[in-house]
Amino acid sequence: MVREEAYVRLRWPLRSAERWYAEYRRAWQVLEDGPVDEVERAYDRRVLAVWGLTVRTADAMPFALEMLKDGNPEIRADATGVLDHLGRDPAAIAALVRIVDSETDRREN
Repeated sequence: MVREEAYVRLRWPLRSAERWYAEYRRAWQVLEDGPVDEVERAYDRRVLAVWGLTVRTADAMPFALEMLKDGNPEIRADATGVLDHLGRDPAAIAALVRIVDSETDRREN
């Protein structure tokens, strides 16, 4: 994914993980319920949003975990791709640990 990562970093250097995730969800709305003539463009936006999430490392972790909970197996598959990439980044691993800890704290209270 080196070429795709470079493309996203150069084309949209300041776009946040939150914005990439919103774009991902908008693309899926079209894929699930939108007009047939927009499906190809929505698929391209979906792929681009996944690349965008992978370059946002730790900031993308909560969104990747949210995707992992989705009932749609294709969204879960996208999440595993993002998590695989994020798992190579120590900051992303630290973010995951914080998320798990906060979930554990909420359940204990």
